[in-house]
Amino acid sequence: MAEFLQATARFPTALFPVGEVQADGFDTVGRGEGVGAGGDDADGQAVVVVEQGGQVGGDRAAASGDQDHGKDPDIWDLHGKFEGKDDGWFANDPVDGALNIMSRDPDGATGYLDPGADGKNDRLEYLLKERDWDTVNTTEWTGNIERTGDDTADTDARKGLGAALEAGATGQEPGTPLGKPELHSEGQARVMQSTIALLDKGAAGDTIDENLKVPLGRALNDYTADTHAILGGYAPNSPVGQDHIAGSGDSASITNSKESLLRVMRGVSDGVIGTNSEGDPVRVFDSLYEGQRRYAAEYVDTGRQVPQSSLTENVTSWDVRSRHVGEAFGGMNAIGTDMVLDDRDTEVGKINDQARYAYHGVGALANTIPQVGDIAQRAVDAATYEWSKDVITEKENIARAEVSKETASGITGTNDLIDSWADTRNAKDSEAAENAKGEAKQSYITGREEAYSALRTRK
Repeated sequence: MAEFLQATARFPTALFPVGEVQADGFDTVGRGEGVGAGGDDADGQAVVVVEQGGQVGGDRAAASGDQDHGKDPDIWDLHGKFEGKDDGWFANDPVDGALNIMSRDPDGATGYLDPGADGKNDRLEYLLKERDWDTVNTTEWTGNIERTGDDTADTDARKGLGAALEAGATGQEPGTPLGKPELHSEGQARVMQSTIALLDKGAAGDTIDENLKVPLGRALNDYTADTHAILGGYAPNSPVGQDHIAGSGDSASITNSKESLLRVMRGVSDGVIGTNSEGDPVRVFDSLYEGQRRYAAEYVDTGRQVPQSSLTENVTSWDVRSRHVGEAFGGMNAIGTDMVLDDRDTEVGKINDQARYAYHGVGALANTIPQVGDIAQRAVDAATYEWSKDVITEKENIARAEVSKETASGITGTNDLIDSWADTRNAKDSEAAENAKGEAKQSYITGREEAYSALRTRK
C-alpha cells in the first residue's frame, strides 16, 4: 500500500483525497475476501475499490501511478482474471480504475489528459500507445513443469480510460445526453484531436480496442460539427488537416486530417452502443450516421433564403452546402461498406452481412445523437429512405468489382435528405434544388473514393 501511494505522490494531484472517501466495503476488501489469488500489489487494487464506492475529490483525482517509464510494467499483474458481472467490482488495474473515477469530474479529466498547447504533457500518449494493459499472468504446463506464459488483458481493460477520454474530450460525464453540436474548450479539443492522431499512428486508426469504441463514438458525435466539416472538405486546411486545433477559448475545434478521422470512425463503428426496442444491436456507426444526417440538414438550412422567383436558377449557397454534404456522406457510406466487407467483424462473432448492417434505428438511444433545430429535424423525419440500403448497394458493387470511380449509386439517401429539406423551403423539384443534388453527387464520389483509399477498401 505504501509503495502504491508513494508512486502516485510523484505527481501534482492526489489519487485519494483525504476525508472524501466513504469507507463502505473497506473491511471486506481489506481482508481480501473475494479477491482471489490477487497479485503483488493487491493493496493498490483495494484502495481503488474503496474510492470507486466513495466521493470523488473533484479534479484532484489522478491515475499516474505507473507512468514512470522505467517502472516494472507488470506492477499491477494478477494471477487470474477479475472481470464481468461477478468479479468486475475488483479494481484489477488501479490505473484504469482511477481513470474511471476521474471521468466523474470532466474538468479534471480534461486537465489530466490535455497535452497542452506546447504538447509537453505525454499522459495521453502513454495511456494510448505505451502502457502495458496486459495485467493477467498466465501459466502453461508441460508435463509436470509449470511455465510462465504471456500476459493477457481481461475484458475490462481500458474501460476506465474510455470513460476518462469521453469526459475529457466533451466536458461531460460519460453517457450524458447530447445537445446541439457546439464548439469546445481548447483543452477538450486538444484531447479529442490528440486521441484521433495517436490512435491513427501508422495508419492504424481502424483497429481500436473494444472497450474504447463506444465512449469514443459518443465523443465523436459530440464533435459532429467538426467531423462534418472534415468529412465534407471545408475544415481548415482540408483534407490534410493541421497539427493543432483551430479557435481559442471555448470556441475551439479539431482539425485532424480526413484520412485519420475516417480510419478512427471506422475503428469505433462496429462497437455496440446499445439495443433498440426490438432488442437488435445499435452500432456506433448507426449513431454516427444519424448524427451526420441531422447536422447535414441543419447545415444546408443555413443556405440563403431566396424568393420563389429565384428557384428557376441555381442558388450558390445551396450548391456549396450540398457539395459539402455529398462529400461527407460519400465518406460515411464508404465506412459502412468497409464494415460489411471486413472479415474482422465475422471473426469476432458480429452479425452477418445483411443483418449486421440492416438499419435498426436508434429509438431510445436518441440521446447519443446530437440535437438540431425544428426545421432540420422536420427534414430528417420526412427523409424516410433507409440509408443502410445505400451502404449495401455500395458493398455489392465493390464485391462484384463493378464500381467505377464515376458512379454514385449510393447517393439515394443523400438526395432524399436534400429533397426533404428543399420541401421545407417549398423548393422541392425546383431547378435550384435539382442543381444542388447534382453538386452533391459529384462530391459524393470524391468523398467515397477518398475514404476507400484511406480504408484500403478496394483490394
